[in-house]
Amino acid sequence: MTGRRTRPGGWAAAACVAAAAALVTACSPAPATPVAGAVRPPAPAVVPLPPQPVAATAPGTVEQTPQTRFRVRDGVTLPDPDLTPGAVFGDVGTADICDLHYTQGVRQPRFNAKVQSFAAYGLSIHERDTYLVDHLVPISLGGSNATTNLWPQPRSGTRGGLAKDALEVRLRALVCAKKVPLKVAQTAIARDWWAAYVRYMAIDVPAGQSGPQPWQPSAPLKGRYPVTNAGPCPTEGKVGYTESKHIRFTCQAGADGELHWRKRY
Repeated sequence: MTGRRTRPGGWAAAACVAAAAALVTACSPAPATPVAGAVRPPAPAVVPLPPQPVAATAPGTVEQTPQTRFRVRDGVTLPDPDLTPGAVFGDVGTADICDLHYTQGVRQPRFNAKVQSFAAYGLSIHERDTYLVDHLVPISLGGSNATTNLWPQPRSGTRGGLAKDALEVRLRALVCAKKVPLKVAQTAIARDWWAAYVRYMAIDVPAGQSGPQPWQPSAPLKGRYPVTNAGPCPTEGKVGYTESKHIRFTCQAGADGELHWRKRY
């Protein structure tokens, strides 16, 4: 043996250290066996839409209100494009939104998100009698619940919430009738919803194509895993649909770690 000599007692000390290490190893719990479905898959991509200055999409005088972040043009209240450029689910296409019950598979915004959207515009959540939390790109056109897609819209007026609701219905019908591409409809309503109103409300929907139709199964669904709201599910990230209305649910882990079918957010 070569190298430096060990002083007396060195071997005993080394043996004690080795024995202690072996004891710790023996007492340490074995690595947990991975549970099927425990690895979270990537969340559905929420795609922010690029902001577009309102003045660039429609003529008229645009003014910033002094206390809040709204933009007002010719008496129409518009969201601030820096705060609310709009956002959509990147994996949602025309076939999805044209299922009659598509919107039932998307949860409503959480209360905290509503409070945040009001505060961003200089308003209190207690002003809900005057303003409503609106999805700039509606859920019915693939819009998400991202805060960049929420804004407090005035309830009253001929150019308020009721007018935008009518536009959303018309755009969904035009998309499902293949008169307007989905991406075009999403971008138009995000950039300037009133300019979109003026343009698309003037386009008639073809007779017999008034909008989304009930889902028709292409094959029997017997024997498939039952999908029910909040019901147990097998693998996290798995997507399933109810048999009756074809409502989309995703298998997600709750606060208790249990997997359940849940609406997307």
